[in-house]
Amino acid sequence: MSDRSSTSFPSSSIYWVWKANSDPFTSTEPAEWRRYSDIENAIIEEAYGAKKSHALLDDYHINLQQRIQIFNNDLNKQRPVKRMTGMREDQKLRVARFLPDPVAPKHSFSKFTKYSSVFLDLVADTFPYSIQTLEESSENRQDLVQKAAQGILEEGKKVGKQREAEYITQKLLEKRNASLKEIWECCAHLYTLESFLYRKINETMRLIGSKAHEYIWRSKVATFGPFCLLLSTILIDSTKHITLDDSDRILYRGANLSDEMIASYSTSMGRQSFQGFTSTSRSRIRAEEFGNVLFIIKIVTGLITDMSPYSDYPHEEEELIRPGSGFTVERVEFDKVKGKHLIYIKITGFIDGS
Repeated sequence: MSDRSSTSFPSSSIYWVWKANSDPFTSTEPAEWRRYSDIENAIIEEAYGAKKSHALLDDYHINLQQRIQIFNNDLNKQRPVKRMTGMREDQKLRVARFLPDPVAPKHSFSKFTKYSSVFLDLVADTFPYSIQTLEESSENRQDLVQKAAQGILEEGKKVGKQREAEYITQKLLEKRNASLKEIWECCAHLYTLESFLYRKINETMRLIGSKAHEYIWRSKVATFGPFCLLLSTILIDSTKHITLDDSDRILYRGANLSDEMIASYSTSMGRQSFQGFTSTSRSRIRAEEFGNVLFIIKIVTGLITDMSPYSDYPHEEEELIRPGSGFTVERVEFDKVKGKHLIYIKITGFIDGS
């Protein structure tokens, strides 16, 4: 992976697992082992590599000498752990990343007003850094990285993920003196990891368009805003600008939508916009494994980034669509064979003068 050589993340081929059996010390039934999340795994592996006796997680601590997981709130709740090597066996898409439950009612999109993101516009007003000023000024880069780290730490504490947030901010702060490109590569990798970070950012941005939830997403501008600005600003500068020459480019995303939400696509008129970072896959086979809806996304003009070079999940073939991307619904069909609604949309965003 292109950014891993310059960023001190543990190898993704080494992972830790915990025994999930109802009786974790039984020997009378097959052992069921489950992996720790990416950040938890990295914390454990770095403690192991440093020859520490324990690794501290948010809900547990790991006795590395005895290979035991101990629940922080009840020391009697213990489970065996193991250190494993090898590539990931599960080659499916992550449900929480590519099939999020809708948070806002009625719609999973917002009425199109212009080629921009409401959230990112507010962030830009609050933190007025342009690509040029970030590229030219190391002081500006350091300031924005520091603010991003502070915001992530604050949000991590709110959801009981302080240790996870501390690890993420540590990795981000390691890059505060780096170039804008290197900072973005670090942000891209952090965003692709399995952690609270992408989950809470996406949950926040999916609320845009719901008046009942407006106060929630606006409250996150000061905390998640700086990280989102770092992630999206470089997208504008260096991502793939899709043109008509790429009009046969098709991406896919599964979804679980209510009948009301599906109907909102069937009756949508004119341009709409996705207001959050939207993860899609180049693989239709993987994208249609989950959910009752498959989005078939034709990219005519817009901004997308191939995230697979920065991800520990290259099999997902992830392409990230920038917030504020405008689209039109071409048609909605029902596939009787697969029992799934197919929503054909066309991305037509971020073209000057459109």
